[in-house]
Amino acid sequence: MSKKQTKRDIQAEQTYHKLLDMSLELVKRHGYHKVTISQICDACGCAKGTFYNYFDSKTDILYRLAIQLNEKLSTMFSYDETKSAKELYLQYVYSYMELVKEDGYAFSKNYLQMLISESMSGEKVGLNIQKEYLFYLLDRGRNSGEFTKNIDNKEFFNLWQATVLGVLAMWAIEDNNYDVTKEGCNALSHIIKTMI
Repeated sequence: MSKKQTKRDIQAEQTYHKLLDMSLELVKRHGYHKVTISQICDACGCAKGTFYNYFDSKTDILYRLAIQLNEKLSTMFSYDETKSAKELYLQYVYSYMELVKEDGYAFSKNYLQMLISESMSGEKVGLNIQKEYLFYLLDRGRNSGEFTKNIDNKEFFNLWQATVLGVLAMWAIEDNNYDVTKEGCNALSHIIKTMI
């Protein structure tokens, strides 16, 4: 039997999400490097000490936002038996790129910079959630005979991850002149062809 949440537990969870959501909003508006912890706290109506109860640093916010993005994405995974593995993959890619677009250009650009400068591991930002789903799709496609090439799951995931980072880099370079959903779907749809 799980322990009932106290009023204090609920309030702490609400404060955490308020800080996280406001951070994302401010990063989208002003860019990661222009937002200070003081601005986040002022916008949330809390003290800096409260911020540090939940986060180690401003960089920690980006880590947590990336994890949140991947957890949100995991709710979009489909295990529909009536669709082919390729159809599910393309649906997943579209959902992923739309979610990236929704989180905004500024967040994606700063996330990409952080990946490079902070040597952030995939496990730390929840990429294992995506990896597991892609592995499921690849195994399902192989088992049904839809995917005939025997490319290792890890090798495919590395190619997928490199392509996603390339798309994000192009979006960062091209600014808002780049249709991240269209270009991301196009690039990522090509790599599934390596399995057919």
